Amino acid sequence: MKKNYPIFLLFTALMLFSTTSAIANPGGPMGYHKKSDFTALAQIDLSIEQTEQIRKLRLAHEKSIAPLKIQEHQLKAELDIFWLQLKPDTEKIKSAQKIIHDIRFKILEKETAFKIATRQVLTQDQLSRFLALSGDRCHGTNRFAPHPPPPRQPVKY
Repeated sequence: MKKNYPIFLLFTALMLFSTTSAIANPGGPMGYHKKSDFTALAQIDLSIEQTEQIRKLRLAHEKSIAPLKIQEHQLKAELDIFWLQLKPDTEKIKSAQKIIHDIRFKILEKETAFKIATRQVLTQDQLSRFLALSGDRCHGTNRFAPHPPPPRQPVKY
């Protein structure tokens, strides 16, 4: 028992340290998920009217893509059911995949329209600062994304 006690103590300390460090820095070393369009927009000094216009555009955009997202999730569930069958019907699988692809393209078109409308609200100076902050690019957790991660900005307190 005395021989196992230091190992147990070391293991417990290691578990405590690893969970504490994960909680302290949930975004990882570069903080990819912290960077979004709204953090970049918050840093370019928008007027109250511009903020309100962008908020209305965002709400309208979310309302327009919500039914498409629901439909996409339903079709993905159906596609999973098709794949679970012992003898899957290839025609059903292909048609479901095609419909999912079409829905994703519609969502992408709406996102493009939203981004263009958001850019039209900004002045020339604000737009140049927005682009310098890489606010218009999507940086997800995909490590194979075509864009490098944005430069880290100093945190404003």
